[in-house]
Amino acid sequence: PEIAFIPWIDFANHRSGKKAIFEYDLFGDAILFKAENKVSASGEQWVTFDYGGTSNGITNDFLLGKYGFVEMDNPNDKFILEINGSKFSFGRHGTFKLLEQAQGKAAPTAKQIRDGILAARDELLSPFESGHQNDPVDIERARLAALWRREKVRILDEFLLDF
Repeated sequence: PEIAFIPWIDFANHRSGKKAIFEYDLFGDAILFKAENKVSASGEQWVTFDYGGTSNGITNDFLLGKYGFVEMDNPNDKFILEINGSKFSFGRHGTFKLLEQAQGKAAPTAKQIRDGILAARDELLSPFESGHQNDPVDIERARLAALWRREKVRILDEFLLDF
C-alpha cells in the first residue's frame, strides 16, 4: 500500500454508516471519491463518509480524541461501566453486553446494575468546571465535553427505558 498526503480530504465530513470510498485512478493519475448517493453541485448536501469505515464504526470517544468533535446520535457509541467488579458495554438503543465477569464475585443483580447506571449518569450530569471562563479554547473544550457527556447519558437512558 502507498501512503499519500491528501489535504483536501477535509472537505468531506464524517457521518457514521455512510458508504464512500477513495481510490486511485491509475490512468487519470487522480484520486477519486465515490459516494453512496449523488452529491448535489448546488451545495445543499454535504460530502460525507464514515471515517472508520462501515465495518468498524467509530465511537465518540475516538472522534473526540482524534478529530475534536462529537457526533450526535452516533450509532457506534458505547459507554463502558464497571459494576461490582464486572465490566459492561452499553450501546445505542438499549443494547448491552457483559465484557468481563468479576472473578470470585457473584454477577451483579439487576438492582446493582440499575444503581450503577444511575450513579454514572449522575456523575456525567454533574457540573463541569472550566478553568478559564474567558479563554475561547477552554470554552470550546467545555462545550465538547458537555456534548460527549450528554451522548453518554443518552446511551444509559436508552438502556434504562427497557430495563
